[in-house]
Amino acid sequence: MSEPSFPADSAGSSGEDEFAGIEPARPRKSPILAIVTVLLAGVLVQHLRADLQFAFAPQNPLVVGDIRTLGSRGVNLSDNSFVTISGQPDRRNSLYIEPRGEKDRQSFFRLLGSGDRLFVRALESDAANPQDRWTGRLRRFDAQPYADTLREHYGSLKVTRYFALEDFRVRLQNPVAAVHDRRGEVMTIEADREVALDLLSDEELIISMTKEKFPSEPDAKHELEQMKVDAKPNRETKDAFEYVIAAPLAERNGIIAQLDKREIPFALHDEQIRAPLGSIKLNGDVLTIGQRTIAWSKLRAAGMDAPIVIGHDAFVLTEGESPETVRWAPIIVGLLIAFAMFNLWYLLRKP
Repeated sequence: MSEPSFPADSAGSSGEDEFAGIEPARPRKSPILAIVTVLLAGVLVQHLRADLQFAFAPQNPLVVGDIRTLGSRGVNLSDNSFVTISGQPDRRNSLYIEPRGEKDRQSFFRLLGSGDRLFVRALESDAANPQDRWTGRLRRFDAQPYADTLREHYGSLKVTRYFALEDFRVRLQNPVAAVHDRRGEVMTIEADREVALDLLSDEELIISMTKEKFPSEPDAKHELEQMKVDAKPNRETKDAFEYVIAAPLAERNGIIAQLDKREIPFALHDEQIRAPLGSIKLNGDVLTIGQRTIAWSKLRAAGMDAPIVIGHDAFVLTEGESPETVRWAPIIVGLLIAFAMFNLWYLLRKP
């Protein structure tokens, strides 16, 4: 009996798979990476928005002028602008910055007369010819990454603000009178606030006995004994011994002649007294401070210590920054937008 026969399998006969020529479908990439990329590009564009705006600012700076007269001229400062300003820098309380990767150091200081509303980050200038005019980018103080650190630093400083003496004289006689400082800014003085009075004595001299001539204090004292002057130690510095010597008007010329002959530097003696404002009285031209009386003519300056308070309306000018220095911003923003658009297309395209 013969076995049944079946049609031959063409695939089997040739030894080939009929699906061998079909390419497998490419797995679709996860959309998470594309979403993250789009979001990151958006964050970077937002971060560069101020630089992009500044890049298209006018190339010629706006001349704002003297910062001390802004109020009287009705001039308002504008954030992220290219300006030229002038004013009196507070060099005494300035900071020095050495940015990484740069050779020249920078200085950071406030401008006096601005009400602590304007600061300058200046390039290093000629110390022998300091300038009072700066050109650069003006930004809100709070927009700077160092805002909190510098606000804390300046708030810890105690700076003496000196009164206009005529205002101070009126204030001693009238408790409600307004007092301006030497920069013209109004000050509030409570009766319990401590006031510093700088006095100039016309019957005392302060002399400096240099250690180059007088290596030790006994040497300095011996020289003073030879001069037969009434001297009392004031302080010792790195280079000299300082003394305060009595110089009554009748004897002053003779004492000065001896100092000149010995080449001993001298100056009128300055003295500072601190007392609450309520304890200072003025009667005619005589100041009474506790039990002490002083002629008004001896008062050289009066002021009080106050912190530097940086408000949220303060600005910083960074010297040397111009629209030209951020010409890269439109290019970077353009690339980021293009990259984000490509990833959006990838998310929305049909599989």
